[in-house]
Amino acid sequence: MSPKKKLSPLDARLLAAIEDSNAKDVAKQLAAGANPNTVDAKGYPALHSAASEGSLEMVRLLLDAGADVHAQDSDGAIALSFATAQSGDDGVALVKLLIDKGSNVNQRWNDETGPTVLTDLFGEDNEEPSEDILAVLLKAGVDVNAPNGQEETPLMLAATFKDQPKLTELLLEHGALVDAVNDRGWTALMWAIRSGNEGAVERLIAKGANVNHLATDDEGDTALTLTVNEDELFSTPSPRIVSALLRAGANPNQPNARGWTPLHLAACIEDVEPLEALLAARADPHLANTVGYYPIDLATRRGYTKVIERLLAAGSPTREQAARKRMDGIWKQIGDWADKHHPDYASRLTVNRPATPERIAALEKQLGKALPSDFRAFLQKFGGGAPSSRGLSISEYDVLPTEQIQDVWKGLREHVDNGVFKKARPHELSKDQRFVKWTWWHPGWVPFASDSGGNLYCVDLEPEENGSVGQVIRWEIHGGPLGPFADSMEDFFEEYLQKLESGRYDASELE
Repeated sequence: MSPKKKLSPLDARLLAAIEDSNAKDVAKQLAAGANPNTVDAKGYPALHSAASEGSLEMVRLLLDAGADVHAQDSDGAIALSFATAQSGDDGVALVKLLIDKGSNVNQRWNDETGPTVLTDLFGEDNEEPSEDILAVLLKAGVDVNAPNGQEETPLMLAATFKDQPKLTELLLEHGALVDAVNDRGWTALMWAIRSGNEGAVERLIAKGANVNHLATDDEGDTALTLTVNEDELFSTPSPRIVSALLRAGANPNQPNARGWTPLHLAACIEDVEPLEALLAARADPHLANTVGYYPIDLATRRGYTKVIERLLAAGSPTREQAARKRMDGIWKQIGDWADKHHPDYASRLTVNRPATPERIAALEKQLGKALPSDFRAFLQKFGGGAPSSRGLSISEYDVLPTEQIQDVWKGLREHVDNGVFKKARPHELSKDQRFVKWTWWHPGWVPFASDSGGNLYCVDLEPEENGSVGQVIRWEIHGGPLGPFADSMEDFFEEYLQKLESGRYDASELE
């Protein structure tokens, strides 16, 4: 019967009786000739509604009156799928009754999520799936490995129920495949990890789960990187799971698809236990991710002192050493590009000398602030200036040696103190933005490159609330501040490299 067809008075009263869980009235309407296969306005057959109410008596009355146990609603679900959401003895008896009457225990819905009867038992609307009902379905021959529309197997879903270990155990006893994957390439082990189900993790490992499997989604986690990936977990990272995976042979240095090793992710967690377990298993603090960051960079950014101490004790590079390695790596790539495309520019990359530690210390003393580690790394590479010929330039801006940085900064600071810029206002920087201070010049801006007209690139040590300490801005002698152009000096030079490689800089701009 189409749900759009007008119901007869008898059928309407039958559906109302089911909704009221009034078995006596259901019997009365059926005896009076109501259709046991009538469908309500939402497309649910009467048998589905009675099963959803969990009424064994109403379901039996409908079946005895000829209700079709195979009838489907508009999503392709049968009454059995509604019955499995029940609990207790009546729920078990209800499921047994429908199976005895011929319900297909392997029925799949036809909606986009495509659940089966078994995966639906573990659906998100069923907070405590019945272990007894699962046992009934297994005895009836349900396919324990048939996935839903997202390729999620019953074992994956069962592994999320921390307080019901028997669900996982029953499926394993009946041949559930441990290393089946869903459409993200996740295994049941990963589902258990995400839910913090320590018992299921240990049981799946004991059954031979692959602890070094790599997911195929964008994150591309291994079991170990997932365990310490707070963005993916439904609970706090578990040191117990970390240890269980390591004992089972998980590779402590295998990165995920983004190039983050387990140690990178553990360095983002304030609790040092996961990190200590990884270090004890020889996780390497010298491994950088794909953008050149080390675990110590991530811990430092978050201010996790104990994590930093553990990493340094394990031989990690210091934050400054890590920044120096990244800066060297960026300029190595710029040099490789220049060797092929601009030999004259390549020769100038070798002219500038490093700034001495004393010069950098003098600059910091004058500023009254410590420089960001990437700025220090840049000065340690190029801040000594060129001995005679023209030195390094960035597009049309010449890199300033440390002494000249001090002179330019001091001169502008004196102009501020003497009121020279008192009436000047930024010409292009929006007053409403919250990244760069809206003023003509600020002492927190430290120049590092200048063009022939006196325009500057600066590192901003005192940004507005939405800005980043160390962001790169530009200051123009006739227009004031602009930007930010990058969140850090490292990002600025990464973008510079990309512009060179993509041809967005004309060769004449490097002369």
